Amino acid sequence: MRVFVADTSVIVDGRLTQYLNRINEKVKVIIPEAVVAEIEHQANEGKAIGHTGLEELKKLRKLAEEDKILLEFYGERPELWQIRRAKAGEIDHMIREVAKELNAILITGDQVQRDIAIAKGIEVIYLESRKEVKHRLEDFFDDHTMSVHLKAGVKPLAKKGKPGQWRLVPIRDEELTDEELEEIADDIVERAKRDPESFIELDEPGATVVQLRNYRIVIAKPPFADRIEITAVRPITKLSIEDYDLSEKLLGRLMDKAEGILIAGAPGEGKCLPPETPVLLADGTFAPVSSLRSGMSVVTFSHNKTEVQKIERVYRRVETKLLKLKTATGREITLSLNHPVLTIRNGFVVWEDAGNLEIGSPIAVPKKITVKSDLPNEIWVGELVSEGFFARLKDGRVVPVNEALPNETVSVFYRGRNYRSSREIPPVIKLNEEFFEFLGLMWAEGSGSVFEFNNFDGKLIKRFKQLVKSVFSVPEEDFYFVSPGRLRVRNSKTIEKLLRALGYPEKEKTRTIKVPQLVLKADERRIAAFLRGVFEGDGYIGKELEIATASRDFAQGIHYLLLRIGIPSIVSKKRVKSRCYYRVLVKNSDDIRRFYELVRPRFKVEGFERHLNTQANPNVGTIPAGETVKALGLLLRKPFKDPLKTSYSADRLRRVYQEYLTLYRDYLAIEGEIKKLMQYAKELGRWKEIVELVDSQVSNGFYRRNGIDEQGPKLWLKGERSPMPSTIAKLISAFHRETGLLEREAKIWKSLGDDVRGLLTVLFEKIGRSTYGTMSRAMLSLFLSGAEVRVSTLKKLIERVVEEYYTRAEFIEEYLAHLSLMLDENIFWDRVKEIEVIEGEFEVYDITVPNHNFIAGSTPVLVHNSTFAQALAEWYASMGKIVKTMEKPRDLQVSEEITQYTALGGRMEKTGDVLLLVRPDYTIFDEMRKTSDF
Repeated sequence: MRVFVADTSVIVDGRLTQYLNRINEKVKVIIPEAVVAEIEHQANEGKAIGHTGLEELKKLRKLAEEDKILLEFYGERPELWQIRRAKAGEIDHMIREVAKELNAILITGDQVQRDIAIAKGIEVIYLESRKEVKHRLEDFFDDHTMSVHLKAGVKPLAKKGKPGQWRLVPIRDEELTDEELEEIADDIVERAKRDPESFIELDEPGATVVQLRNYRIVIAKPPFADRIEITAVRPITKLSIEDYDLSEKLLGRLMDKAEGILIAGAPGEGKCLPPETPVLLADGTFAPVSSLRSGMSVVTFSHNKTEVQKIERVYRRVETKLLKLKTATGREITLSLNHPVLTIRNGFVVWEDAGNLEIGSPIAVPKKITVKSDLPNEIWVGELVSEGFFARLKDGRVVPVNEALPNETVSVFYRGRNYRSSREIPPVIKLNEEFFEFLGLMWAEGSGSVFEFNNFDGKLIKRFKQLVKSVFSVPEEDFYFVSPGRLRVRNSKTIEKLLRALGYPEKEKTRTIKVPQLVLKADERRIAAFLRGVFEGDGYIGKELEIATASRDFAQGIHYLLLRIGIPSIVSKKRVKSRCYYRVLVKNSDDIRRFYELVRPRFKVEGFERHLNTQANPNVGTIPAGETVKALGLLLRKPFKDPLKTSYSADRLRRVYQEYLTLYRDYLAIEGEIKKLMQYAKELGRWKEIVELVDSQVSNGFYRRNGIDEQGPKLWLKGERSPMPSTIAKLISAFHRETGLLEREAKIWKSLGDDVRGLLTVLFEKIGRSTYGTMSRAMLSLFLSGAEVRVSTLKKLIERVVEEYYTRAEFIEEYLAHLSLMLDENIFWDRVKEIEVIEGEFEVYDITVPNHNFIAGSTPVLVHNSTFAQALAEWYASMGKIVKTMEKPRDLQVSEEITQYTALGGRMEKTGDVLLLVRPDYTIFDEMRKTSDF
C-alpha cells in the first residue's frame, strides 16, 4: 500500500480528493499536524482558502469512513511563529521532514516544494491545477462594460456605456447562487497566485482585494459583508486629469461619484424611559421597561416591517430631568431630554433630541404594528383557571381541574365555598372569531359585578345569545332578563370566573377595564372580531368613527389594536361633571372604510355609507412637507399653486412626489448635452496650445493671405489681448485649408459658438438663466442672440453652468429622498401638542437590541435610527444606484441588492479602501460602534 503525505497546497484547493478518486486505489494518507495548523490559522483569519481546506479535510474523513483510504494525522503541531512564517518555508520544511521520516510519497501542488523535495531525494507526485470552472469573471464583461456587481441572491448587474453615460443593467434573469460566487472567487484567487502579472493586495477576514491583470476585484464575504459579493472594475479608456481641463472644484463634483450620508449618535445612550413605560413584546403584549431582561424578545421597527429581536442588554441610570410629551393623536410618553425623536426640520427628516422639540413639531410614530401571533386555535380551560374549578372526567369522576387532562375531560365547572356547583362548560374553548366577538361585547356592555349583558338593541341581544350558546353550550331557556336591557344566564358563576381570569374586572368595571392579554396576543382576524364586539356596544359612526369609554387604559388599548390592523386613531379626553371620559376617534374616511372592511360590523352600519365613496379628509394625518415641496419646486423650476401651503395629505404628497420624480428624470435626460458642453469647455481650454502650433508653422504671409492680424496671435499668447471664438475658428480653418492639419479642431471651432448657444438654451430651461458672475445679464442675452464673448469668458460660463447643473442634481436627489421618507407607508406624522419638563431624581431604563430601536408606550410613539438609514438606502437603490451600507454591528434590514458592510478588524482605514474599490454610488453610514474612527 502506498503512503502519501499531503502538502497544504493540494488540500486548500480540493486537488487531493480529486486525485484519490481518480486513481481508484486504496492508499494511506498522512496529514501532518503542521498542515492542519496552517489551515486552521487561515480559517480563523477568515481567509477563503482556510475554509476550503477544512471542507477538504472533511471529505478525506468521509473517504476513510467509506474504507476507500486510510487516514492518519501525524507529527507535532507547529508554534505560532512557524505558522506566521509559512510563506518563508517553515511549514513546508516540516511537511518534507514527515515524508522523509516515513519514507512516504509527498503530494504537492507547489512547484517550489516539489523542486526542493526532489533535490532532497523525496519521491514526489506533483498535481497541477485542473479544476474546471463553469463560471469565470470575464464571462460577465463585454466591450461596453466598466464594472460588474455580483451578489448572491441578486441578478448580476453591470455598468455599461461610456463616461458620463453609464447605465446599471442586469446581465441575466437568474439570481446568482452562493456556490457560483464561491467558485468564481476561488478561481480569481488561484489565478492571481499563479499569474506573474497579478497579485493579491489585501486578504483580511471577509475581504480580499485582487489585481487580476486588467481587473481590479473586491471579494467580500461574511463577517465583513452580509453575503458573498464580488465587484470587479475594468478600465475602458484611460484619461489623465489634464484631459478634462476643468476647474478643480468642478472636477471634484464630476469625478467623485461616491457619496456618504453619515447618521451618527451615541449608541446605548439617550434612549431612556421611566421604569413604568410599557414596551411591546414579541407576543403582542406589553411589559414595563424595568421588568425586561436580556434574552427576552421585543418588537422592533424596521423599514417596511416590524421584527422580533432579543434584548442584548438592559441599562439603568438616573436622570434629573424628564420630558412628558403629549401628541395631537393622544399619545403620551415620558422620556429623557436627549432621547432621539424622528422629526421634520427645514424640509429634511432628521433625528432631534426630544428636548429640542417645540409645540407643533412633527414626530414619526408607527402607522401599523405587525406582530406574528402564536395564539393557538383552542385552549384548555385548565390553563386559564385553577382555584375552585373542577373537571368531570369521561369515567364520571370529578377531580380538581389541575389534576385532569383535556382529552379525559367531558366538562369543567366552578364550585364555590358553599360547595354549590355552577354551570358545566366545554373543557376546551375554541379561540375563534366568535369567542373574540363575545369578549368584545362583554368588555363593552357587560356588568362588572355579575355575568350580565346590558343593552336594549334586540338584534344585538340576539347576537350575544348566539355567541354564548356557541362558546359555552348554553341552552335558550337558561337566558333571562332581570329587567329590560339586563340579560343574564342562570347558574353562570363558571363563565363569570373564567372572564375574571381573562382580566374582566369585578369592581368599577367602566374605569378599570383593560384590553385582555389574550386579545393582544391574537392575530389581525381575531383582533378585528374583538373590535367588532366593542364597536357594536360602545361605538358610534357619523362624521367620525368613535369608541367611547371611561377607562384610559382601555382607550389606549383600543388605539393599539387599531394600529395592529393598520388604522391610525386619536385618543381624546373629555371631562363631564368632574369625571374623565375617553374617545378613540378615526377621522379619515379612508381609515373608516378600512375599519368597515376589516372589522365588518353587523348592526351599526348606518352612517358608514358616507365614508365608503368619499375621499379622505385631507386635514387628517397630513405631512408637514411644505418646505421640501417648495425647495424642489424652485430647483425644478415648477411654479407654485399655493406657496404658503405647509402640509399635504399623504395622497396629495404622493402625487407631488411622482410629479417631481418625473421632472427630475427629465432633468437627468439632458446630461448628454451637459457632457457636450464639457467637451466644448475642454476645447476652449486648448486655444493657446492650438495657436502656438499654428504660429510656429506659418509665416507672416499666411496671416496676410487669410485676413488675420499677424500680431494678434502673439498678443493673445502674451496675455495682452483676449481672442474671440470666431477669430480662433478663422485661424484654425485657414491653417487646415492650407496644410490639411487640425481637421477635427476646424470642424469643432467652426460650429462651436452656435452649438454652445443651443446647448445653453436647453440647459437654462432647466436651471434658469444666470451669468454666474462671468458677464452682465445684457451681455448674456446678446451672446444667446448671436453676439460673441471672449474665449476665456465663455469657458468660465460653461464651467459655472455645468457646476450649477450637478449641484442642483445633488440637492434634488436629497430632497426627493427625504420626501420619500416622509411618505414611508409605516410612518404616521403626529404633532407635539403639550410639553412638560419634570424635575427631580428619576430612575430610567434603556435596552439594547440589534435593530437599535424598540416600540415603547401603550400608544406607541417612537421609532429609532435604523428606519432612517434603511429608508435612504432603499430609496437610492430604487433610483438604479449601487448602494452599500456601513454599520458596526451589521444589522440593518435592507433588500438583497444592497450589500451591508462592517468594519474590518474594528478599524475603518482598510474598510474605506475596500469601499472605494467597490465603486458604490452611495454609501449609507449608520452606527459604527467600537471603531477607532467613530
